[in-house]
Amino acid sequence: MDIPTPIQRAIGSYERRKERIGHALRKRVGYFDPIRVVGYNGFGTAECAHIKGRVLADDKVDSDPDDHELEHLANMFRRYHTDEVPEAHVRVTFGGQKVDVQTGWEGFFDVDLVPDDSVDLDSLWHEVEMELLAPKPRINQSTFRFTGAVQIPTQAEFGIISDLDDTVLETGATDLFRQARIVLLNGPSTRVPFPGVAAFYHALQYERGRPANPIFYISSSPWNFYDLFAEFLDLHDIPRGSLLLKEHGFDEDRFIKTGHEEYKQKRIQYVLDTYPELQFVLVGDSGQKDPEIYRAVVEDNPGRIRAIYVRDVSPNESRVRDVEVNEIAHNVQANGVDMLLVDDTFEAARHARRIGLLDESELDVIRQASERDREEQEEELSGVEKFARRLFS
Repeated sequence: MDIPTPIQRAIGSYERRKERIGHALRKRVGYFDPIRVVGYNGFGTAECAHIKGRVLADDKVDSDPDDHELEHLANMFRRYHTDEVPEAHVRVTFGGQKVDVQTGWEGFFDVDLVPDDSVDLDSLWHEVEMELLAPKPRINQSTFRFTGAVQIPTQAEFGIISDLDDTVLETGATDLFRQARIVLLNGPSTRVPFPGVAAFYHALQYERGRPANPIFYISSSPWNFYDLFAEFLDLHDIPRGSLLLKEHGFDEDRFIKTGHEEYKQKRIQYVLDTYPELQFVLVGDSGQKDPEIYRAVVEDNPGRIRAIYVRDVSPNESRVRDVEVNEIAHNVQANGVDMLLVDDTFEAARHARRIGLLDESELDVIRQASERDREEQEEELSGVEKFARRLFS
């Protein structure tokens, strides 16, 4: 339901006044928590690299594989309740360039830099240095230097744009209560990737034995979850990519009303516009309008999409949805693009092999990895979970 514009602006005005009062108090009293610069994985071209980060006054959320569910829940609340540092000053260094930036009211900063000769453009990923100049906390802090990264694909054959929820990691997005339990009571190490995803994405990213093709992960989750997603990808050996998350919050001219479809389509279009000469593979799921979004992307960008893979998140439960997705796939096919509704990763990989995105040796690796991942996940299921799966499948 859309909230009337006057109400939106009134709420935004109230939030902004509250932020100003809090910021004024902090400037007078100071910060008594560590202040850190969170560098996000940016992306760009040989002409311009987009770098994004955020300044927060709190300790990083540290997850441990031995954490129990209440500790995971506490960590999720800590991620939601961030203490942003507005008007902080940060020095960003990329290659031989340095630029000083100031954060906005939510603690974010964005900067575009042109890679100079000191940046080795033969590599996909490049480190970015970030130094907090001000404010400094009223406690001892060991460092004010932090790092981020940016991917600049100069030798790519194609790019990959992937959803995260129920595409890479299981979230149960089609079941509200199951989703709440997975999201709130699990950390990076206890969340489960779909079998074969790591091997499939590695095969898509690598060219001639090295990372070359850029990967972009898009989610409607807030930037507060960045560390959780980044750690999840790293722990499960899923290729790192640029994460495009959502800024949630109130503003006099902005409200949390941008729909999932509109937001996601705009993010995808932004990536496509950044690389006008590059074709892309889109990966999503059947549960959150990805097929509809991807159809619109194909229609708006003829000749830009190589293939679309849609994971069927409810193969035994929603035949109506399967019919809808297959109709969309038929429409997409009329534009010369294959959209496949797949039950597992290996099915997508076989099609990718047929159209030349993978070679035969990579296909065998993905098949073995899918089987191994599935076996390992089955072994980790408790007796109760196994019983429930047999009962309700």
